[in-house]
Amino acid sequence: MRLLLPIRAKLDGERVQALLRQFAGTDQAREKAHQQLLRIGKSAVQPLVGELKNPNRWVRWEAVRALQQVADPSTANALADSLEDIDFDVRWVAAQTLAALQHDGLIALLRNLSDRTTARGSERRLTTYFATNLIKNC
Repeated sequence: MRLLLPIRAKLDGERVQALLRQFAGTDQAREKAHQQLLRIGKSAVQPLVGELKNPNRWVRWEAVRALQQVADPSTANALADSLEDIDFDVRWVAAQTLAALQHDGLIALLRNLSDRTTARGSERRLTTYFATNLIKNC
């Protein structure tokens, strides 16, 4: 049984990549791929995160929409980066997803904001430290 795990992981990875390619297709193809990726679950999360940098706005939008439904806290930092996407719809869904992640989403958002300030490094670290501790104590 253990010998089959690497084979299954490879097949899942190939299936995920094939489904992600469908995000660039028609509305029906995107929706079908979206639903199948949700059924795959956790093994689709990192490939979906990778698609947040895809040049095609539909691919990025479908990826962030799928991540919203997966609701995996490990995606919070990538979603916070998507708040600066050129496409408003991608930014909107990324913001909704961060809000749904609650604590993890807020921490990622604050880190993202503090990294983008013009303050010196020590001031950014202090801002992040105090904001993170404030949230933890709420």
